[in-house]
Amino acid sequence: MKENRKEPEGLHTDGGAVIRTVTTLGVLLCAAGVWLGMEKGIAWAWWVAWIAGGLAVSLTLISFLVSRRTTRRDRLSQFVEASYAGMKLESASSYKKGVPQKVVLKVPGTLPDHDSFWRSEVEKKFAARMGAKKVRAKWDTKKGRVILAAVDASKPTDRDRQEDAVQRIERVFRPLFRGTELSVNVPEWQPIVSDERPAPNRIVLKYGVILNDGSEMWQRKIEVTAGLKLGGRWRGKFDPINDQAELEPRPELPEMVRHPGVSIYENVDINNNPRPILYYGINEDSKPIGWRIGQKTNMPHSLCVGATGGGKTNFLRNVIYGAVAQGITVFGCDPKEFELSPFIGFPGVYIASDPEDMASMLDDMLQLMYDRNNQIKLDPTSVANMRPVLLILDELLILRMRLKKLWKTPYIDEDGKSKKRTGNPEWLDNITMLLALARSAMINVVIGVQRPDATLFEDGARDNLQHRVAMMRLSPQGAQMVWDSTYVGVDLPLLQGRAMASPDGKTPIEAQTYWVDDPYSATGEDSVVVESIRALAEKHFADYVPPIDVSRYEQFTPPARTKNDTAQMPQPVSDLEDSETVEGQQTATATHKDSVLVETLVEGDTILLDDERLVEVVNIEQDYASDDDSLMVTISENGAEEDISFSETERVVRVLEMALVG
Repeated sequence: MKENRKEPEGLHTDGGAVIRTVTTLGVLLCAAGVWLGMEKGIAWAWWVAWIAGGLAVSLTLISFLVSRRTTRRDRLSQFVEASYAGMKLESASSYKKGVPQKVVLKVPGTLPDHDSFWRSEVEKKFAARMGAKKVRAKWDTKKGRVILAAVDASKPTDRDRQEDAVQRIERVFRPLFRGTELSVNVPEWQPIVSDERPAPNRIVLKYGVILNDGSEMWQRKIEVTAGLKLGGRWRGKFDPINDQAELEPRPELPEMVRHPGVSIYENVDINNNPRPILYYGINEDSKPIGWRIGQKTNMPHSLCVGATGGGKTNFLRNVIYGAVAQGITVFGCDPKEFELSPFIGFPGVYIASDPEDMASMLDDMLQLMYDRNNQIKLDPTSVANMRPVLLILDELLILRMRLKKLWKTPYIDEDGKSKKRTGNPEWLDNITMLLALARSAMINVVIGVQRPDATLFEDGARDNLQHRVAMMRLSPQGAQMVWDSTYVGVDLPLLQGRAMASPDGKTPIEAQTYWVDDPYSATGEDSVVVESIRALAEKHFADYVPPIDVSRYEQFTPPARTKNDTAQMPQPVSDLEDSETVEGQQTATATHKDSVLVETLVEGDTILLDDERLVEVVNIEQDYASDDDSLMVTISENGAEEDISFSETERVVRVLEMALVG
C-alpha cells in the first residue's frame, strides 16, 4: 500500500533536478556565448554569456541554501519525532544561517502539554536547536499545537519583554490550575520602565472546568499569589460559570478618613427604622459600609479583633456614635476602665467597669432578653415598637478574668453569712445565651478582643458572630480563626484603621474605618463631629426611658485623665512600635496572664514556663517523632531557641502586656 505522506516544505528531488538542469543549461549557454564572442565576433553573444553565467551562479547558490535549509529542517523533524511520540513538525520559517527561527508543532493529546514544567523543557530544547537563548511560545491546547519563535535576548523589544512577562505569569499560576488548560492574557500594561520587568495592569485568566474556583479560599490564594510573585496587592473578579477570572490592582484606600458626622444619620426616622445600619468606614470603592442590625437580620452580633494600636477602640466608637445617632441605647462593659469610660454621661450610653457592675449588666441584659421574648410570644407585633439595644463587651479576655475572680470572691448572703460560689461564673453563660437567643429580642452584642482565641468562644458562640472586623494584618493562624482561611487579611498594610470586614456577613472585604475621637478628648474638627452627634442623640433620648435600671451605671466615675490621654490621629504602625511613648500620649501598661491550650498559641506569643522562664513562641508544629498527637513548640529566650513537646490537651500561661491607650 502506498503511504499517503505529506512532503515537508522545501525543495526536494524533483525541484533539485530542475535546478541542476537549468544550471547546466546556463553553463552551456555561457560557454557558447564566450565562444561566439571570441571566435565569430558576435557582440550580443557576450551579453548571453554574462546573463547565462549569472543565472548559473545564482541557481548554484540557491541550490546550496535550499539544500542546507532542507537538511536542517529534516534533522529538526527527526528530532521532534524521536523525542516526543506523536509530535509532528508542521512548518518551519524565518531562517537565520540556515536554521529556522519559527516552528509550528502538532502536539497530540497524549502529551502533557498542560504541564508548565513539561512545556519549559520543550522550550529549552528547541531554543538550543534554534541556536537561541530562549524562545517565545504560544501554546494552544484546544487545537493541539504550539508556535515557537526564537527571541533575540540581546535586543529585546517592549513586546518581547511583555510576552516574556506573560509567560512568567502563566508559570506563576500554572500550579493552581493543575490538570486543566490555562490561558493568560494581559489586555492592559502599566507604563514600561526600561530597567524593570513590564507590570500588568489587568490580567485575564481563562481555564478549563475545575471544581474549586468557587471556593473563597482558592480565590484568596490567587490574589495573594499575584501579590507575592507580581508585586503590589491584587483583587479578583471570579466567574466560575464561564471559567474565567480577572485580576486588577487593588485601589489605594486613604490612610485616614474622618467620620462624616450626622450627615449619614440625620434623616433617620427612629420610630420607623426596622433595620438600622451602623456605619464605620469605607470600602475599596470609597462607598460607606456598616453593620446592619434590627429585625430579621442575619448578623445580629459582631466580632472585632485588633491588637493595641490597630484601631479596635476606634471601631467601637463608630458603632456607639452610629447607635445613639439613631436612638439605640448602648450598654458597655469596659474591664480596662479606660477604653469606653469617655462615653460616661453621653446621651444613650451606659458604661460598667467595676466587676460587680459588669456582672449586674450581664444579668440585666439576660433578663431583658427573657422579658422581651415573652412579650413577643404574647404579641408578635410588639417587636415593631422595640428599640434595638447594643451591648458592647470590650476586651473579652480581661472581662472573663475579672468575672472569674469576682465569682471566686466570698460574698454575704441575705442572712449575713459568708458564702463561696463553685463552678463556672454564670455571667459567662449569660454571654453565651445572649449570643444564641438575643436576636429576636432586638439585643445586639459586640465582642472586642485583641486576638482570636478558640477558648473565648466556647459552645459555638463564634458562629453567632457573623459580622466580623479584623483590624490590621492577621497571622495565617489568626486569619483561619476569624475567616476560616489562612489568606484573608494576611497582606493588609500596617496602617491604623485598615481592616478586613464582612458587612454582608459573608464575604470579607478590605476597608478603612472612620477616624473619630472620644467625647472627652475630641478637639478641633473631631469636636465638631462629636458634638453634632451628641446634639442628635440628646434629641432622640430626651424623653426615653432605658429598658433596664441604669442608676448603678450612672454612679461610676471614670479614672482621671487629661485631654492628651487618647490616641490621636492615625499614624504608621512602625512609629508606634519603635517608641514606648507616642507624642501626645501618656501610656500605661498592664500585664495579664491566662491559661490557654497550647494549640491556640501563635507565633510571637509570650508564655511563662513552669521554671518561671518568660519566653517567646517562635513556631508550633506537629511533633512527628511522638506516637501521640503532641505539639512541638519552638521557643526563644534571649535569641537562643529550644524545642519543647506538649500534649494536645496541655495548657500554658500566656502573658499579655498591653498598652492602655485610647
